[in-house]
Amino acid sequence: MSCSQLSSHSYDVGHDMFRGSCVVERVQEVEGDKWKYDSNICQQMISKRYVCDVCNKALSRSSNLNAHKRTHTGERPYMCDVCNKAFSHYRSLVIHKCAHTGERPYLCDICNKAFSQWSDLNKHKRIHTGDTPYTCDVCNKAFSHYSSLNVHKRVHTGERPYLCDICNKAFNHSSHLNRHKRIHTGEKPYVCDACSKAFNQRSSLNKHKCTHTNEKLSGASIPHSQ
Repeated sequence: MSCSQLSSHSYDVGHDMFRGSCVVERVQEVEGDKWKYDSNICQQMISKRYVCDVCNKALSRSSNLNAHKRTHTGERPYMCDVCNKAFSHYRSLVIHKCAHTGERPYLCDICNKAFSQWSDLNKHKRIHTGDTPYTCDVCNKAFSHYSSLNVHKRVHTGERPYLCDICNKAFNHSSHLNRHKRIHTGEKPYVCDACSKAFNQRSSLNKHKCTHTNEKLSGASIPHSQ
């Protein structure tokens, strides 16, 4: 980066409007009138000219800035013509529509499982690769999904953000809350396909199914040797 580029850049950004996102402070004055430069210094601000007037985040295109501003305003101009659900980004609407059409264009090249989103395919592939890029900074346990790491961290923090609105019991995972609520509602969504007995937990159904397996084994005739 030349001195003229930096001078032009400094003039453009002016009035500290880029403070916090620009790395210009890393440019250090050295002997005489010379300057010491890193090739990456201020590259972010030269390439990202559009700045949010709320949080000072810098973006490379005006369209990206407009889309970003909706995170502050809550505006959702893109509406699904099937269910009327609204989105702040057009891309999010396109992805959502796959739920109605059933379209799953992203295919795993290992097991052929299909996904509606490219990001979901990438997450799925970690099952095959064993990749665990998200590591707990407390106990170093590694996870394949960022959401799994966030749930795990509650073991250390003791956070239980999911509260039962009937008895106020708190849980660290939404699925645990949903399972608990069936105690109050009496819902039993897991049904045995052999005898139609219903259960409120899948684990209870699986345990029950063993009784049918044992019945078949005990009732089976054992051939006698000739």
